Amino acid sequence: MTRQRGCFSKVLLLIAIISAAAAALPLVPLSPLKNSVALKLSETLGRRVTIDSVRFNLIRSHFIISGMTAHEDPAFGEGVFLKANEVRAGFSVIQYLRSSQLVIDSITLKSPQIDLVKNRDGVWSWTTLGKQISEESTAWSLVSETVSYSSILSLASGGALSTSTLRRINIESGAVRLTDYAGSERSSVLYKNIGLNASLTPQAGGDSRHSAAKGELVLESEEDGEADRFKATLPFDLKIDGRDPSRLSVSGSIGPGPIETRNIGIGAFAINGEINSNRNAPLTGNGQMSANDLDIRTVNLSERVARALKLDQIGDMSPGTTVATLETDFQVSQGTVHTTGLRIQQLDGLGDATAPNGSFKIESALIVNYAATVVLSPEATSRIKSVSPALGLVVTIFETNNRVSVPINVSGDVRNPEVQVDVSRIF
Repeated sequence: MTRQRGCFSKVLLLIAIISAAAAALPLVPLSPLKNSVALKLSETLGRRVTIDSVRFNLIRSHFIISGMTAHEDPAFGEGVFLKANEVRAGFSVIQYLRSSQLVIDSITLKSPQIDLVKNRDGVWSWTTLGKQISEESTAWSLVSETVSYSSILSLASGGALSTSTLRRINIESGAVRLTDYAGSERSSVLYKNIGLNASLTPQAGGDSRHSAAKGELVLESEEDGEADRFKATLPFDLKIDGRDPSRLSVSGSIGPGPIETRNIGIGAFAINGEINSNRNAPLTGNGQMSANDLDIRTVNLSERVARALKLDQIGDMSPGTTVATLETDFQVSQGTVHTTGLRIQQLDGLGDATAPNGSFKIESALIVNYAATVVLSPEATSRIKSVSPALGLVVTIFETNNRVSVPINVSGDVRNPEVQVDVSRIF
C-alpha cells in the first residue's frame, strides 16, 4: 500500500512538473530551427523566404514565425511577393510520435501583404507558386540543415520538416495589391481586409501536387483613399493539379456568392470550369458562369435606347442598369474572356437579350465588347408604337407575340461604355 502511494505521488509530481513547465514557458525560442523552417517554406512557395525568428508554443503545439518575407520570383521583378509579421504553423503531435518528423498541417497568415504581378507577357506571378526555386536560392538557407533540434521535444539531429501533409490554410485581414504591366499603361489596385479559410486534401495516393481545396474567400475591402471597394463572400470547391512542372491546372466551382465593387453589384455570382497556367504563358481555360441580380451602376442602358429611338422613356430609366439573371459559357485566351451563348433575362426593364459571341477583359477597368439582340417586352414594344401611327404600324408588322427585337452594341470601359442602337435593323 505504501509502495502504491509512493508511485502515485511520483506520477502526480511528474504531472505537476510538466504542467508548471508548460505554464511557465508557453513560448520557447527556436533559433537553430529558423533557417530550416525558411528553407521548407521556400521550397513550398517556390520563392526565397526569410524569417526573423521562430518560437514554439508548447500548449497549442504550433510554431509562431515572426517577420516572414517571401521574395518575388525574379521573372516578375525584384520586389516582395508576401510579407507577414506573424505566421502560425500547426503540426501533428501524433505524426511526430510515429515518425520523429515535424509535419506542418496548418498555416495561418496574420495581416499579410501580398503583391500579385502580371508581367508584360500577360503571365501572373501566382502561376509560379510551388515551382522549385533555383539552386542558388536553395543554397542560401542550407547552412543549418545539420543543426541539432534536441532542445525541444527531443527532436532528432537533422530532423526533417515536411509540408506535404498541409491540411489547412488561413488568411486573416490580408491586403492584396494587383499590378498589371501587360497593358498599354501600368495599372495597380489594392484590396484590404481579405480572409481565406481553406482545407486541403491530397489526391491520387497522397501526392500533395494533386489536391482538393475547399473553403471560403471573404473580402471586406472599403474605399479609404488607398484601397478600392471590393466585398464578396465566395465558397469554393477546387481540384489543383500541379504534377506537371510546366503546367498548373485548377478546376471546380467558385460561388455562388455576392460581389460588390464601386461600379458593379451582384447578388449571386458563380463560376464552374477549369483554368490552366502553362509556363511563361497567359492563362487559358473554359467553363460556365452566371450572375443573379446584377446591377451596373455606371450606365443606364434604357436611357441610351430611349435616346436612339427618340423616346422620352422606355424600360427602367432610373440610374444604373439591372439584370435579373445572366448565363454564359466562356473561354480564356491571351488575357481576354470570350463568351458564347450569353443569355440575359430582364435587362433593365427592356426585355430579354442574347449575344452569340462577346468578350471582356480586366485592365485598369472592366472592358467589354458585345453585340446583343434585345427582345423587347410587350410593354417596351408598346412604347415604341406610341411614337407615331406610322411607326406603330411598322412595328406591328414585324413584332412576334407583341415583342420586337432591337440590336444593341456595347463596347469600351464599363464606367462609360459606348452604346449603339441600330434602329435601321429593327425593321
